[in-house]
Amino acid sequence: MELRKFIPPAATAFFPSALREKMYGELWQKSQIDVAVRDHEDALAIKTHPLPYLELLFNVTNRLPVTMQIFGAHVEIWLGKPVVVFSTFISDSFRAGEKREGLRAYTFLNNFQSELLNPPKKSAPPSNVSIVLTVSCRSSLGLVEKTIRSSWLPPKILP
Repeated sequence: MELRKFIPPAATAFFPSALREKMYGELWQKSQIDVAVRDHEDALAIKTHPLPYLELLFNVTNRLPVTMQIFGAHVEIWLGKPVVVFSTFISDSFRAGEKREGLRAYTFLNNFQSELLNPPKKSAPPSNVSIVLTVSCRSSLGLVEKTIRSSWLPPKILP
């Protein structure tokens, strides 16, 4: 029998931290947070005007029984090795059971990164990339980082 089903999270504030950790451990919290790269052709986009920058859209679902806040996202774009690595500050609060689509993480690209992800030859298609996305969350149950890995089609090049 799981005590999580019978004791509300607010009631555990008076429990010893070891008992609270057993009830709402980090692995259980990670299983209650769903993170996914948005299922849309523009989810990973490189925009070239006025300055080249990369934008990643992703979705988050909070299945925890308490309110959760996302306070950051760490993104790695791999092309055999990490080509772009950046962190973005995000401050979004999710109620229990809430799903949010279209959260953004973006960074500016230097010339080398831009050429790797967007080949200068018009006949050469952009390369397939792999994405590692880590979302940092906090709630009354503790801090959690949820990481996903996603193979991806070529990034969408937008003017």
